[in-house]
Amino acid sequence: DLSTLRHDYPLVFVNGNSDGCFRPLSAEINRVLRQIAPQGKPGETLRKNVLALEARIRDQVLKGENQILSELWGHARTSLLTDWQLDKDREDSVKRDLEAAQRTLIDDGKVVGCSVSTPVQTLKHVWITCRSRRNRVVLEELKALELRLSGLLQADFLKSNEGHSSDVLRDSMGAGREDVFDYDVMATLLQSSLAAEPLPESRRDRIQRALETLRSQTFYVSDEPSSHAFLFDSCTEALEHLRRQLPRMAEFVKAVRIAHLEIDNRYSEEKHDPLFDAFDERSLRPEDIRRFPAWLIRQKAGQWSDTDKAALFEILDTGCPVKVMVCVDDILEESTINSERLASGGWTRRLANVALGLNEVYVVQAGASQLGQIERDIIEGFEYPGPALFSIFTGAALQSSDIPNYLVTASAVESRVFPTFVFNPSGGKDWASRFTIKNNPQMQVTWTKHNFLYEDEELQAVKEETAFTAVDFLALDPRLAHDFTLIPRSQWTDN
Repeated sequence: DLSTLRHDYPLVFVNGNSDGCFRPLSAEINRVLRQIAPQGKPGETLRKNVLALEARIRDQVLKGENQILSELWGHARTSLLTDWQLDKDREDSVKRDLEAAQRTLIDDGKVVGCSVSTPVQTLKHVWITCRSRRNRVVLEELKALELRLSGLLQADFLKSNEGHSSDVLRDSMGAGREDVFDYDVMATLLQSSLAAEPLPESRRDRIQRALETLRSQTFYVSDEPSSHAFLFDSCTEALEHLRRQLPRMAEFVKAVRIAHLEIDNRYSEEKHDPLFDAFDERSLRPEDIRRFPAWLIRQKAGQWSDTDKAALFEILDTGCPVKVMVCVDDILEESTINSERLASGGWTRRLANVALGLNEVYVVQAGASQLGQIERDIIEGFEYPGPALFSIFTGAALQSSDIPNYLVTASAVESRVFPTFVFNPSGGKDWASRFTIKNNPQMQVTWTKHNFLYEDEELQAVKEETAFTAVDFLALDPRLAHDFTLIPRSQWTDN
C-alpha cells in the first residue's frame, strides 16, 4: 500500500517562475515542515497533521485523481477533518496548521502519480518549461536588435527632406500648436540647414530585410500553445520537418549576423555581399543550429519502423537540439517470451547504449520510478545545446499485474535489468566525468542486498540477507509464470 509510504511519488510540477521543473511531494512537504514546525516536541502535532494530509493527497493520486496541488490539498483537508470528527477547538487548531503549511508552498502545479503515462507528461513539462525560460532570454535579445535596427532607419528618415516635412513636424509637436508655429516655414528652414548624408539605398534595403526577417521569425515564441508546432510523434515526421525548416533557419541566422554588422557599422559590401548572397542551409555551422529552440520527439512505443530508426540516427548525427523521448514499455523481446531461451533487451531497450557510441548525444536511461531523483539530469539534457535521448522504462507491459507501476519500474532498476545512467558530453574531457551510474542502488556491489525478516513454518523469527537479482524482476512477468516453480525448503540443495 504505497499510500502509507513516503516515497518519490507523487510528483508536483513546478511552474516556470521557480527553480527546477518538478519535485516529489514528500520533498516539498519536508521543506514546508522545516520552515514552519518548531523542532522537537513543540512541533510534533503540526508535523503529524501535515503528514496525515500528505498521506491523503498521496492516496487521492494513487486512485487516479490528477489535479493541481491546491485542489488536492482542499479535498484532503475536508476528508481528514470529516474522518477525525474533532471538537471545534481541536478542529480549528488543525485548520490553522494546514493553512500555515499551504501558505508556505512554493508552487501550485499539477500532481501526478507513477503511471505508464507519467514519463511522457513529465518530460513534456520539462521541455515546455526549459523552452519558455530560454525563449524569454532570446526574445529580449531579438527585441534589442530590432530596436537598434529600427533606430538606424528612423535616424535616416529624420535626416531626409521627408522626415522634415510639415506634416511630420506637426505630428511630432502635437495638436493645438498651429497658432505658435508655422510648420511650412519650419520645414523649409530645416531642409535647407540639415543637409545630412542619407543611408545608401542598398544599405537601407539590407537593414529593412533583416528587420523584417527578425520580426517574422517563429522559432522563438512567448506563448506555450505555439510550442506544439515543435512536438512530433515520430522521428520520420521530425526529420521531414527539419529538412523543410533548414532554409528558414539559414535566413534567420543570416539576418542576425547582418544586424550585428550593421549596428556596429562594420558591414562591407565588397567583403560581405558575396558571402551572404551564397548563404544557405549548407552554410549553417553546428553552433548556429544548436542555438535554436529544442524540438521534442515522442516516438510511440512499438511503432519503430525501419524508416524511423534511420531517421533517429540521422537526427542525432546532425547536432540539432532535438530531444528524443523513448518509452520502453517492455524490456523483454517479444520473440523470446515464449521461447526456450530467455533473452532480454528489445530494440528500444538497446537504444540508449547505441546512442552512447555517438559521443555527442546527451543520454539518460532510467525507470519511471526514478524521475524524481534525476530531475537535474533531465533538465540538463533539455538545456544541453545538442541532441539528447531519454530512454525511460514505463512498465506498460506489466500494467495488468497487481503490483503498482512504481514498484514494477523500481524493480527493473533494482535488479540491474534496466540500470540508470547519464552521459553528458559536456561534463568533462574523459568518460569518468561524462558518464555516471550514481543513481543506481548499491552500485558498488553486483546485486543489491537487503535484510529480510520473516516468520518460518515453526513461527520462529528468521533474518537473512537476500539479493534482488534479474530473476526477481522476471518473476513479476505473468508471461513467464511457466518458467518458475516453488521449491519446499526441505528440498533446497546447494544446486
